[in-house]
Amino acid sequence: MIFLDTLGIFFGKSVAAENSTQTQTKKPKILTKKDPNMKQSIKLKTTTLLVIPLVLACFALLPRAQAATPELLPAPAPDGFYNGFNTAEGFNALFSLTSGTFNTALGFKALRADTSGGSNTAVGAQALLHNNLGGYNTAVGENALVFNTGGSFNMALGQGALASNLIGNNNTAMGFQALNHNTVDDNTAVGFSALFSNTTGDDNTATGIVALNSNTIGFNNTALGGQSLQTNTESGNNTAVGWNALQFSDADPTGDPSTAVGSFALQHNTIGERNNAFGFKALQTNIDGGVIRPSVMKRGSTLPAVMAIPLSAKVPAKPPL
Repeated sequence: MIFLDTLGIFFGKSVAAENSTQTQTKKPKILTKKDPNMKQSIKLKTTTLLVIPLVLACFALLPRAQAATPELLPAPAPDGFYNGFNTAEGFNALFSLTSGTFNTALGFKALRADTSGGSNTAVGAQALLHNNLGGYNTAVGENALVFNTGGSFNMALGQGALASNLIGNNNTAMGFQALNHNTVDDNTAVGFSALFSNTTGDDNTATGIVALNSNTIGFNNTALGGQSLQTNTESGNNTAVGWNALQFSDADPTGDPSTAVGSFALQHNTIGERNNAFGFKALQTNIDGGVIRPSVMKRGSTLPAVMAIPLSAKVPAKPPL
């Protein structure tokens, strides 16, 4: 009972007084502005009216509560898919696109400058960064085809592959900085730094680590094997098949080509031309020999498979017995 009286006192009246008045006839009580209960009621209503708008405003700011119709993506969109079957994901990827179609750019500034080039694929930071007109290019790797502007039908796979290519077409580079300095057409390089220094030489094929690495203007060369034709710079129409085949060759670009098939074949040939060497270490130490022709060998002979014959030497019509 004491607890109830305490509660009654807290609310302005005792429980006992409340019980005693229940038996009496209740008379309607008119509240005035001076009445404490009226003041409390007015204060409560005022507070409620102020709180409700604030709560509604908070709900309106929640993302899920917004029901506005989504706007069309800007041209170009910051990322994701947008018109023209283009896809971009990454900071400034496909940032300048206007009319190009079927482009895919994934990575920091991938295809950033592309405006009307189409059917390009760039994966990696700054891949095809400066391309704006070229089409049908594929660049995978940081700075792959980074300076390409108008070249088309190129494929670069590897960091810095075909990085300096501007308008060259139909090039394929697979490997770290393969065809890094290339600017012309129709070269194929597969391997670490293969055809790395090539600038204007065309129609070259290099497969293997640093194959044709130093070639700059030499053309129509074929190097299949690690370090094959590695130091060749200007000579053309050479064929080297095998590890270190024609490795140090740098013959006169106006001279006749050489052919080396086999590991270390014609490895140290530097200025010799019109040489043909077939076999393991065939003419490995030849430096400036002329024409190389097959030697006459008897079965079981340990002589080298080829021998050098000076250009002025007479070749017998029939081999000696």
